[in-house]
Amino acid sequence: MNNEASGAKLSPPSFFAMTAIQKVNVESWQDYQEPEDYTMIVATDGEGLIEIESCTYRFTRERCWIAAPRQNVRISCTSHVLDYYSLTFRVVHTGAPMEEQASVDFFCIGELTCTPFSRVVELITEIYKHRDATEALQLFFNHVRFEELLCVLALQNVPGKTSLDPRRAVERSITYVEEHYQEPLTVDQLAQEANVPRWRYTQLFKERTGEILLDYINQLRINRAKQLLLMTGDRIKEIAQNVGFNSEYYCNRRLKQAEGSLLAHLG
Repeated sequence: MNNEASGAKLSPPSFFAMTAIQKVNVESWQDYQEPEDYTMIVATDGEGLIEIESCTYRFTRERCWIAAPRQNVRISCTSHVLDYYSLTFRVVHTGAPMEEQASVDFFCIGELTCTPFSRVVELITEIYKHRDATEALQLFFNHVRFEELLCVLALQNVPGKTSLDPRRAVERSITYVEEHYQEPLTVDQLAQEANVPRWRYTQLFKERTGEILLDYINQLRINRAKQLLLMTGDRIKEIAQNVGFNSEYYCNRRLKQAEGSLLAHLG
């Protein structure tokens, strides 16, 4: 067995760090002239145009663009007020050789696919909410949120990515559900992420699992709740929140249905 240290291979030579975030409301136009950082624009409302150097895109809600450092960006309003988030970020090197540093670039420039948009805007909203944080732990949490945002975008926009056939896409979606069942999940969100029509997604999901999505998620949550009841001294309310239930009462009722006398046995 080779026990040589491999720590240098476990971390990327560079990573991306957010430098600023703004929530912007525009009635006419807005320029971002040759910023030194990458600029991410995420549209939440309105209609207009966004120009990145020589490329012009239609500006409508639920769309996202990234401009490279030193690219001019202009956003103009063509109807009512535009609402969007503007984030800037830069490359931070971690001691990589200069030749590696020089090759580092963001994976996609221009317009990006950003589905499910609900997840994208949820992460950005949380980042914006804590933008003025000074506590080290909260700063770290915001960095993690930004990294997760980049991961959501990267999974859909990596150059050369090929689309999956519907069955494989749903298989991958089921794996995602099993890893993220604590989070709010909907059929529309997962079907959009899998790039499969909603009716086809529900059909394939039930074909693969034997259950509809909500029942499948609830069973995952119940199974985890039972484990936590046996492993910890946490109250039902704490366990319900931990596994993704919004209601302590609902979690309690489902546990009783699933296990009968389990709660009475535990006191």
